[in-house]
Amino acid sequence: MSSSDSAFSQFKKWVRRGVLDPLEQRRSRALLSEFTHAFRSGLVTDAESIQKLRRGWGNEAYSADADYIGEVLSRAKTCDGPILECGSGVTTLVAALACEKSGLSVWSLEQDEGWAATVEERLRALEIKNAKILYAPLKNYGNYVWYDVSRLQLPTRFALALCDGPAVFSNWGDAYLRWRYGLLPVLNSKGVSLGEILLDDADEPRAAELIGNWCKEYSLQHSMVESANGACALFRSVGKPNGNV
Repeated sequence: MSSSDSAFSQFKKWVRRGVLDPLEQRRSRALLSEFTHAFRSGLVTDAESIQKLRRGWGNEAYSADADYIGEVLSRAKTCDGPILECGSGVTTLVAALACEKSGLSVWSLEQDEGWAATVEERLRALEIKNAKILYAPLKNYGNYVWYDVSRLQLPTRFALALCDGPAVFSNWGDAYLRWRYGLLPVLNSKGVSLGEILLDDADEPRAAELIGNWCKEYSLQHSMVESANGACALFRSVGKPNGNV
């Protein structure tokens, strides 16, 4: 395991062991409960409330930024089918809340088994019932790594894929540079189609090659969503604004 992998693993352990003082734990639970209640009551979730949500979730170093969370919320509200999420966390809560009234589900792939259990526990405490946290360790597919979904029974179509994972580190060699590429080839091999893809960290150094490969190999078009905190990219099939990838 590389030093970066070790740091990632240790951080996850720190969060799930709850190495926070009791006062901070109560504060975090209160912020999560407050956001969930406000959302279910139909109150507007503005930028300030999303920032409070990130603080309440408690792992801001690895959580999506507020602008990406807002984009997830906007996209999830208009979905016409289930959502696939790559990497569980605060966006799992947001996407699930956005889909509650429509009865749609969020399927979240998580490479860290302990973190998957932590997210499940938090969602259960908030009575979130339409999110499925699926432990899926990383697998070497040759020239890239991605989640091992071979034993998972997934829907044949997701209206939206939220691509904020997996976390691929340099110990994977050349596959490190392929980053999150595996989303499309792996799902295609399982006969799973996608409506839209929202890729976080689209200004990350590895993103340019991934974006180019996806667009060329899968006939996609993309648009960048810029913000003060970074960029994300939205992908759709060329000539099919609401079509499948």
